[in-house]
Amino acid sequence: MVELTLKEIQEISLSIMIKIDEICKQQGFRYYLYGGSLLGAVRHKGFIPWDDDIDIVMPREDYKRFLDHMREHELELKPLKLFTRYDDKRYPYMISRVSNDDYYLDIENEKPYGMGIFVDVYPWDGIGATEDEVAVRKGRSSRLSSLCYLATRNKCKKENTRSKKKLIIKPFAFIFAKMVGKEYFMQKLEEMSLLYGYDTSDHVGCLVWGCDGVKGIFPREWMGNEEVRLEFEGHMFRVPKEYDKALTRLYKDYMDLPPIEDRIPHHRYKAYRKY
Repeated sequence: MVELTLKEIQEISLSIMIKIDEICKQQGFRYYLYGGSLLGAVRHKGFIPWDDDIDIVMPREDYKRFLDHMREHELELKPLKLFTRYDDKRYPYMISRVSNDDYYLDIENEKPYGMGIFVDVYPWDGIGATEDEVAVRKGRSSRLSSLCYLATRNKCKKENTRSKKKLIIKPFAFIFAKMVGKEYFMQKLEEMSLLYGYDTSDHVGCLVWGCDGVKGIFPREWMGNEEVRLEFEGHMFRVPKEYDKALTRLYKDYMDLPPIEDRIPHHRYKAYRKY
């Protein structure tokens, strides 16, 4: 069995994204490239050379309608498959993924649940009106999502943890998270995420996955409702209206390349074709 190359993974991810974009155009769903995918569109006009997936965000109402559409058209959309915590109890995340079922992943430190090469789909919610409110809510959601993640790991490993303080705390947090279980943290995150509407909140972002911290919370006007598109691997995908402000908040001098030692994929998996 031959492991897929990073380039092959990127090509398959792109094909999934092309289909997602087609669905969103037809149905009028808002989405935006986010994180490394947005950075890739601006800096590289495509994938960051060492990136291994595509990230998009959707306002909560569009997100719910998109998930419903994927479920209703499940058979005709094959080999694409939707993964959410609602559709598969083994699935360990609060965000959703659209996966290509022709492939499978051997994911480090994670129980198998049938995932193939994927595109991440993050729900974006209203966060609040003031900076203080945003900081408090995002801080709490980051802690809950970290515990939720630890509850789904097979073993306590360093992984992406860099802070010495967090490395000391991590084994104790892992034991606590395993004792409580992921469903508890998922329910708490869900309750937090639905307190404010996306279209009526001054600040928006993802509360159910806290890895980007407060810098991942944007003024809602930065996203925009009108379509702004940038080139990504020869295709035009939707991006936030104020993508320069968004990237500056996320990465500061975002046009500068990181040190060579940091130019590595951030997911820990091996990908294979099933057939």
